[in-house]
Amino acid sequence: MVSASAKFRAGQLVHNRITKEDGFISDVFIDKGKFVYEVWVPRVADSWAAGNWVSHWLESVLKHSGNKHLGSPP
Repeated sequence: MVSASAKFRAGQLVHNRITKEDGFISDVFIDKGKFVYEVWVPRVADSWAAGNWVSHWLESVLKHSGNKHLGSPP
């Protein structure tokens, strides 16, 4: 389990300010002293139907997502 000082946790939707993508956090870990989030990114915006990519995002580029259409993956 990662330290409680991580800003986000698994199961949350986040928005990447750099890539302009929303995603679902599946895991949190620390790499070289920085929080890194394993994020499921939908292949088609606003839908999990087409599947997802897995990406690793740094905490510094994230904010909570306001995407009401995406929801959690199945």
